[in-house]
Amino acid sequence: MSDTGQDALQLISRLVDARRETTSLDEPARQARLAEVLDRELGGQDPKSADALIERARAHVVGQARLRSERLDEQSRRIAELEAELESARGDMQELSKRAERGVQLEAELTTLREKNESLAGKESALDARVRELEDALEARPAEAPAPPPPPAPPGSDAGRLDAIKEALRAAAEGRPATDAEAALPERDGRFLALLRELLSFALELDRGVQAFLMELEVGPAMDTVQIRGYQRQVTQRFCEGLDDAAGSLDALRELLERNRRFLILLNEAYRGAIPLGSQELLAELQPAKVLEGTKGKGLLKLANYEGAFKELDRCHADLTALPPSELLARFYTEPFQARLRELLGR
Repeated sequence: MSDTGQDALQLISRLVDARRETTSLDEPARQARLAEVLDRELGGQDPKSADALIERARAHVVGQARLRSERLDEQSRRIAELEAELESARGDMQELSKRAERGVQLEAELTTLREKNESLAGKESALDARVRELEDALEARPAEAPAPPPPPAPPGSDAGRLDAIKEALRAAAEGRPATDAEAALPERDGRFLALLRELLSFALELDRGVQAFLMELEVGPAMDTVQIRGYQRQVTQRFCEGLDDAAGSLDALRELLERNRRFLILLNEAYRGAIPLGSQELLAELQPAKVLEGTKGKGLLKLANYEGAFKELDRCHADLTALPPSELLARFYTEPFQARLRELLGR
């Protein structure tokens, strides 16, 4: 203020007041009024002093305008910085919102898995209790006096060779070593026995595999040793009843083989039916419209964020590509396959 001078500040103040007072006048009248004020303020001064006073006033006005301009530039830069920070914060909020939504989804999936696990655990406990109950009943049942065995047929007779073949097949079904009678069979009967043993082994393994698969479909993979031994013993018993010529055993064996044959056909059909369903679910993860909808802004306009949608689509593709085959199968194909197989089996 000392460089400007009190007289220059007073001149500026008078001109500003005059400017305000003449806002309602036209431009010529306003200029005339300002000239009067200027002449009055400069009256009594020599031209050199008057020019110096005007120069100081002008310099002061220019300096104030420059300061205002610098402050405006600084404010503009600060506003730009705040807008950039706001945009970054919005991006962070969108990312946090996506993570929160994913967290809710994962929590829901975890709850569903826990409920399924509890249900399977209940079924497993019920089946385990039933198996133990049956075993206890079998152990508690009084032993019946076995019927006297028929007199053994002579080893070299047809009946003797047939009995030896039956006993060898029974031993194979029960996992016992070969019998002495089997070693004494003629070479032709031995080849016939080897053929029957292979057919029996295939039928046994097929039935055990089918039964294990069906039990796992109902109970889940958490079957204990008691359950596994139980159904293996049942499978072996059915074949041994056929070798013992039990009543109805041939029809039961024929029905068993037909059921397993039909199961293999239905198994293939279930796999074929699960492929398009699982593929549709897999492709839904990469649906552009779905990804774009999930990346829209949160404001009133909800503008499409194409850059964010492309990044999200690329991330989803990378995640799916990184999944191991077992997890890819479990996530997209196991459920439709099991549902289709249960439908075909009428379960």
